[in-house]
Amino acid sequence: AVAAAKATSTTFSVTTPSSTAGDLLAITTEFDAGSGHASGSVIGVTDNMLDSWTRATGANPTTRIGAEVWDAPHAAAGVTTVTVTYSTSVNPVVRYYEISNATALDQAASAAGSSTSPNSGSTGTTASANEVVIGASGFATTTAGISGLPAGFTNDALLRNPLSSHQNSEQAGYDVTSSTGTFSYFGTLSSSQVWASVVATFH
Repeated sequence: AVAAAKATSTTFSVTTPSSTAGDLLAITTEFDAGSGHASGSVIGVTDNMLDSWTRATGANPTTRIGAEVWDAPHAAAGVTTVTVTYSTSVNPVVRYYEISNATALDQAASAAGSSTSPNSGSTGTTASANEVVIGASGFATTTAGISGLPAGFTNDALLRNPLSSHQNSEQAGYDVTSSTGTFSYFGTLSSSQVWASVVATFH
């Protein structure tokens, strides 16, 4: 996965490895609108090959942290830039995934809250044994740690976004499944924080 963070903006363009024709592209994004502001939402995702992106799931609370998953099945070859546009100025984190042998979203879940226990909630039961699950949790600090991540996931490094006054962190991971089931993305924070979590499965 490609991961990047940016200071306060309404758009964020991420440079990616050149895509293979027919793969499914996906992004997770966590974004922080700052204390006292609603999270806003993603209003669109585009790429340089003009693929069609749709929202898989999103948590867009009245509190500052939001998170969403978007995907583009049957992508064109040669995608090298993905641009995410937000409804309000945010500190965004974007992670980009390219998934071969997947053609569609299957299940998704999302949630937001304020506690030490970010949790996307559980998806419905997946349709296929072999799927790719992507999850992410964002929270409103660059000092709290996160532990207790879901078993079976390959978890990426925690990404801190200290780039303006409203600082945030994002934890993400993926799971390549071998049996059907329900999936969630969660963790335990070292102190209570505003958070948003998402999870989506692709087959």
